[in-house]
Amino acid sequence: MFHATRTRLTMLNAAVFFVILTIFNIIIYMYVSLNLYNKVDASLKERSSQFVKPAELLKRNVQIIDPASFLVLWDADGNAFPLLKTEEYNDSVIGVLKNYRTPGDPKTIRIESHYYRVQMLKFDPSKKVILPTSIYPGGKTAVIDQAQAVINVDSEVNMLRNLMQIIGIGIVVGAAGTVGVGLYLANQALRPIRRSWEKQQQFVADASHELRLPISVIHANAEYVFRHPDRSILQMSEPISMVLEESKRMKKLVEQLLTLARADSNQTELLLTDIRLDEIVEDASQKFNPFMELKRIRFDRSVQPVSMMGDKERLQQLIVILLDNSLKYTPEDGEIRVVCRRNGQDAELIVEDSGIGIAKADLPHIFDRFYRGNQTRNRDDGGTGLGLSIAKWIAEKHGGTISARSDQTTAVTVKLPRHSKPGG
Repeated sequence: MFHATRTRLTMLNAAVFFVILTIFNIIIYMYVSLNLYNKVDASLKERSSQFVKPAELLKRNVQIIDPASFLVLWDADGNAFPLLKTEEYNDSVIGVLKNYRTPGDPKTIRIESHYYRVQMLKFDPSKKVILPTSIYPGGKTAVIDQAQAVINVDSEVNMLRNLMQIIGIGIVVGAAGTVGVGLYLANQALRPIRRSWEKQQQFVADASHELRLPISVIHANAEYVFRHPDRSILQMSEPISMVLEESKRMKKLVEQLLTLARADSNQTELLLTDIRLDEIVEDASQKFNPFMELKRIRFDRSVQPVSMMGDKERLQQLIVILLDNSLKYTPEDGEIRVVCRRNGQDAELIVEDSGIGIAKADLPHIFDRFYRGNQTRNRDDGGTGLGLSIAKWIAEKHGGTISARSDQTTAVTVKLPRHSKPGG
């Protein structure tokens, strides 16, 4: 399951990074190309501007703009008058340039093995132009209709080709890198999902185990009763009581499972009102007095008035869970102490007992669902392993925290904000 998902996530992440890398390289290439040709066009315009006006040609006996650029004048009949003496710009070059006399943006064209940037210039055709004697010995007069500026851009084209090769190599190398990055991100994304899946699987397995045993006990005792229809209810009181006990246990377990399921899906919301935490503690403690007396447990309470925003029913459930836990693991003639007080901006609740304690290795896990340590979880006491998980959820839902320590005594401490908003 996770292997296929990881492969899909890896390919998806790699594809996203590859597209981003490609787009980024295209932007770089376009930016360099645009800036390079803008500089060429600006240079071409600047160097050819002196030849635009016919009067300038009358005053100066010019030959070239610069070694890489030149000017071609055209008359109305399409005859060319190049203003540069060089074998590079032969008749074949002029013949090709003839096809690019349409006014517009500069164009890059290839002629034989060279590249040229061509730009048509604004020209005043109303005057005759005397062509330079350095180009046309004895001088020559012509009616010029158009002027065409040309510059060799072989070096710029080669530079862009090299850049394209580097970008191509970078994309190929980057493609391999994106797969590695995609795999890493896929693993990171799947890690919490895998943990959640494993917890869910463990939760289902534990819940099934917890439900299977009471169902088996109920089934076995019910079948035993039906096999002896001649016996009285008094004679069958033991199997009937076991059915009743296990059904109660199963009912409690199902209710706790439903509570946690609703908590996981955020279906259970708190009903926040102004409450007195000390009154809730006193009310819950009163219900445990008879049980404390039966086990001869000394039950001390240090309760101070504490007002806060909270869900009265859920907080009462939390206190009952903590007191019930302490009662289970505290032997006869032991002691349980409950503290309720203000601690800065928090309401603090502490339930401490002199019970069997919690092993150091088990302490970090006692709030995990169905966790069973060697001493802290025993089915004989009727526990389901979900009470402290529910207590933790209630505390965190109120925006608080819950923690435990175990040394000479065992204590669970709950801190709840009195005025802040509840947690998620």
